[in-house]
Amino acid sequence: GSESCNFKVCELQGPKGWNPKQPLEEGQKPQLVMKEANTPLPFFVTLYFSAGMFGYVVSRFQINRHESPLANKAEYARQVYGIVMEKRPPQIRRNINAVKIECEGEHYFPPRFHKGNTGNRYREVGFYNINWQAGLFHGADRGSLRHRLFSNRRPVTFNDGMLDMYRFRFSSILKNPGRRIQTDKKKDMLLHFSSEPGTGIFFQYDGEARFAFSPTSQDFSIYIRKVLTIPVVLGPYYNKKLTGDAENTEAIFEFVGDSEADRQQVKTRIFSLLDGSLPREINATEEELIAAHLTGPGVPQTFDGAESLNQEQSLRSSFWARR
Repeated sequence: GSESCNFKVCELQGPKGWNPKQPLEEGQKPQLVMKEANTPLPFFVTLYFSAGMFGYVVSRFQINRHESPLANKAEYARQVYGIVMEKRPPQIRRNINAVKIECEGEHYFPPRFHKGNTGNRYREVGFYNINWQAGLFHGADRGSLRHRLFSNRRPVTFNDGMLDMYRFRFSSILKNPGRRIQTDKKKDMLLHFSSEPGTGIFFQYDGEARFAFSPTSQDFSIYIRKVLTIPVVLGPYYNKKLTGDAENTEAIFEFVGDSEADRQQVKTRIFSLLDGSLPREINATEEELIAAHLTGPGVPQTFDGAESLNQEQSLRSSFWARR
C-alpha cells in the first residue's frame, strides 16, 4: 500500500423517506447530495466490506434508521426497492462496471474479463471476515452445483487470515442457490475505480456506509489486507456451523505483515489515526465536495445522529489506497 490515500470519502445526506435526492440549487434537478463524513473512520474492517449496491442501500438506510429491528428490516427492503426502480443518479456509474479487482496480484473481478465480460450485471463485490451479513447472507467456499446442493462446504472463518471474496448479482440467489454466497479465500484485495467528474462509488464496512471519490476525477484504488491479529470472545450464540473451527486457534495480539517494513507501516498508520492526521487525509472537506458538485454552498452539512455508533469494535483489517 501507499503511504497516503488517492481518494476521499463522504456520506450521503438527504430527506428521510423513499428518495434522498435533493437539488443543489433551486430549479436544478434533484441529485445525490453528500456531506462531510462523521465517525467512525473507514480504517479498520472487522466484519465485512463491499462496494456497490449494498453500500448505496446502507447509505440510504442510515438516513432512515429506526429503533425497532423489524422496522429496520422493512426499511432495508424499501430502500432496495427504491434503488432498483429509480433512474440511476449521475453520481454513480452503471452497477459496478467501473470497478476492477486484483487479489494476490492476479485479476479477480470482473470474472472472465479476458473474454470481454465488463461486470455490467454485477451489483456488488467484496469480502466476508465473519460469516454473517445483515442477518441474511453467509458465505462458503466456491463449488460445483452438486457440492453447493449436497455437500458441507468450508464456511467463512474469521481467524484464518484470509479475505473471503465474493461477487454478487441478482441471479446469484438462484445460482447459489439461496443466501449462502460462494466465496474465494484470498490474502488481499486491490480495488481500482475508473473515475469520471462528479462520480464515485458507495461502499459499506461493518454496517457503516461511505461514498469514495477523487476530487481531481482521477482513477483511485483501495487496498485491503490483514494487519492485526487480536483475541476475541466467542459467544453467547457461537455456532460452529457458521464459524468453522474458529476456537482451535491460539489467542494472541500481533501486527501482521510479510516484512518488518509492512508491520511498521501498520503502526505508522495507526498512529496517524490517533493523532488526527488520517481523518484529515481521508475525509473530504466541504470545499472538495462543492468542487466535485456533490454538495452546494447553500446545502447544510448536518449530522443527524443516525450514523452508527460503536467505534470500539475488534480490529482485524485495514485499508488505504495505493497510487
